Amino acid sequence: MKNLSGKLFGISYIKIIALLIAFLFLIVFSGFSKFLDKQAETFLSKLGGESTPDSNIVIINISENDIVTVGPWPIKRSYYALLIKSLSDLKVKSIGLEVFLSARFVTQSMYDNLLTKEIGKAGNVVLGSTAGSINLSNSVYVTDSLSYPSSKLLNEKLKTGHLNFLDDGTIKIPLVIKTRQETEKAFSLQLTGKNLPVNDIEVNIFSPWKKFKNYSLLEYFDLLQNQRDSLRFLKDKIILIGISAPQLAFFITSAFDEEVPGVALHAFAVDNIINERWINNNYVLFSAIIFLLFLFSANFNNFLEQYKYQSVIQRNSQNTLVSLETNRTLLDRQKEEKRLKQQELVIFEKKLAEFKHMEASLVFVAGIAANRGVIQSVLSSKVKGEDEKFVVIS
Repeated sequence: MKNLSGKLFGISYIKIIALLIAFLFLIVFSGFSKFLDKQAETFLSKLGGESTPDSNIVIINISENDIVTVGPWPIKRSYYALLIKSLSDLKVKSIGLEVFLSARFVTQSMYDNLLTKEIGKAGNVVLGSTAGSINLSNSVYVTDSLSYPSSKLLNEKLKTGHLNFLDDGTIKIPLVIKTRQETEKAFSLQLTGKNLPVNDIEVNIFSPWKKFKNYSLLEYFDLLQNQRDSLRFLKDKIILIGISAPQLAFFITSAFDEEVPGVALHAFAVDNIINERWINNNYVLFSAIIFLLFLFSANFNNFLEQYKYQSVIQRNSQNTLVSLETNRTLLDRQKEEKRLKQQELVIFEKKLAEFKHMEASLVFVAGIAANRGVIQSVLSSKVKGEDEKFVVIS
């Protein structure tokens, strides 16, 4: 078994195993992972900055002030009939009524026929429907029930689209939901008239929702009555009608708004479908990597410091070795020079001794040559004396 006390890149094997366990924790416990995904998505959305919503999408929202003025809630459906008729006269491309028209309100039944008639005449209105419990089975979204608005019950030919979305940390809209007998497209998909090769979209909320061109209900009616020409730009636009009043609308949060009303959520979905800019990234890997990098950072900084320290030591050691080698070379050179000088001195002294000996010899020889006569005379006299002595005696 491998020794767990070893290290890899300056990090102990035990710590590496702990980090891998943490990574598996992110994958297995999806709730925490989705939280990180949401934070990563928010961070990247802010980092990327705002984008401009499609100018072909316009929101008419029923505000709190509208309800106070024309209320109480639910407002009379004759207002919707008037709204749809005026938009149809302005030749808008399509109209989406995000308000679910429940058949339970008996007081509204007297207006249902009028509203249904105007919807039929316009021919481009999509009404909101709702699904029950939604599950994904074999890559198909299925539900146990579908609830249709009252106008659909009066005229089955009217077009509807479900208003449901899934919120598991990200906002996802199933593009098609099926029951055993029926198939219902998403409200936003119906408004665009497009078909997509995917089962769902994760809604990309890329700006504050009020960046869409938007009017309150009373603001729109006021312009319609007093400045009709200012609304002519609505021709060929997609109009979404819904509630923004805090006490009635449901809200989600985004990177740009604390409260995004449902009508705005579906406006973003329409934009995403038209421009194909829904979110198609899975941030699980991103958030996991960020988490692991955070855990690695302290150890990696340690590793870098140790690496720098070792590099400095190694560099200093190399410099020291080079310095020692240079000094050794210089010392050897000095020794060699000294040896050569000593050798030259010995040779010089030897030659000097030979020269002195030769000089002495020459002096001696010269002296002998100069005094040869004297020497001979002395020698001759001595010999003569010896001779005479010898003669006398004998």
